[in-house]
Amino acid sequence: MRYDALIIGGGYCGLSAGITLARANRKVIIVDSQNPRNVVSKHAHGILGMDNVPPAEILAKGTEEYLSFGGLLLHESVSQLSKGADGDWLATLSDEAHIKARSCFVATGLSDKLPDIAGLENLWGKTVFHCPYCHGFELNGKKIAVIGGANRNFSLHQAFLLKLWSDEIDLIVNGMYLSKEERARLISWGVCVVDDLVIGMESADDIEKGSVNLQCIETKSRQYGSVFVGPVFSPNDFLLREAGCLIENSWVKTEIDGKTSEEGLLAGGNCVSSPDQIPNAMSAGVNSAISMNHYLLYNDVDLAESRVT
Repeated sequence: MRYDALIIGGGYCGLSAGITLARANRKVIIVDSQNPRNVVSKHAHGILGMDNVPPAEILAKGTEEYLSFGGLLLHESVSQLSKGADGDWLATLSDEAHIKARSCFVATGLSDKLPDIAGLENLWGKTVFHCPYCHGFELNGKKIAVIGGANRNFSLHQAFLLKLWSDEIDLIVNGMYLSKEERARLISWGVCVVDDLVIGMESADDIEKGSVNLQCIETKSRQYGSVFVGPVFSPNDFLLREAGCLIENSWVKTEIDGKTSEEGLLAGGNCVSSPDQIPNAMSAGVNSAISMNHYLLYNDVDLAESRVT
């Protein structure tokens, strides 16, 4: 079957796009590998009318809605994306099957490359976070540690920002370089700069309570209500790069409506914008879907006109 729209990635962005296109009576299929970025998070925040709802519940409800409008869903991975001589997009699946569509939307998210600290991965999304806007309010008044890492500017920003929720913020340098000016600025803002190296972490009590013990080189053990780290954000954009999309500042370049440099190929969400939270991703999906629908519409109008003339 030839689809009007192929969507690669069935998260918040992809599902939002799929619902919009399905409601426009388009033949749309979503291919999803079932590996959402926030699979370990128990609650999502900042979503109008759905605060504190588990992310998995939001995705399940969104999938149900998408299917109710006639959209198709395939749990598979796409290994290759290319444009045919006829202008259609062709996706090769991991089982070597193919899907052909007049337009394509890539919403494959990103991967968080976490600091190499023993025990961190087990606490990720539970008591160790990266986004203050997603988790800061629930940590009001707790003592918080920010661990320096490879994403240096992001870690610095966390240390300044988290003071809005707590008066006790420690930036554990963890080998990260700080200039004299940066150090003075942090201290003036009330952030305690700790020149130490973190070698491990573990839950200090019931993981639901959120306390974390950090094992350090100099101070041996430090306890915090929560810990923030700055992952290196790695966009899952190999399909877009393979398709020849223009790259700008190491990211695939998109227009405000999701268009890439390749005709009929759009992208949205974290695969092209690391700051996007769930509401941003939903918005990008709807916005891009409308753009895709207009692309399909006026291609058909042009074809109809050419037949008459």
